[in-house]
Amino acid sequence: MRMLFWKIVSLAGAASLLLVGACRDEGQSLTPEQQIVRALSATTWNATTVQKDNVEQAAFADFTMSFTGTLTYAASGGPDLLPFPASGSWELGTPLTTQLILGAGNQNIEVAYELSGSTLAFEFDYTGNGFPNSRTAGLNGRWRFVLSQD
Repeated sequence: MRMLFWKIVSLAGAASLLLVGACRDEGQSLTPEQQIVRALSATTWNATTVQKDNVEQAAFADFTMSFTGTLTYAASGGPDLLPFPASGSWELGTPLTTQLILGAGNQNIEVAYELSGSTLAFEFDYTGNGFPNSRTAGLNGRWRFVLSQD
């Protein structure tokens, strides 16, 4: 009888450990890169403010941007005047917690970003001839995008 009791206790303990292990937060096993990709791709980001050379750009009032876990992005709702392609691939830069690259593999626009709670801010200097979705006049300068979660 005593042996049966200890077998039941052992089985119950093992089952509890398996259950706790199976229920642990999935995010704990993700690498820092995977955690950032998940955070960026979990929502649509809406423009709070967009500035060029510290001047508010009112034409971006309806601007949105979304990132995917497969490392593509799409921007919409803004004017034709964009300092980066409206869609393309992206990747994390170095260090991965503060740098990302829009148009990875082609345009390679290096962006300094900050992801804090429900806010994504990124900024970069742009000089160039523009992209198919943009005019070239008025693109050059220091751009700052502040976006919030949908």
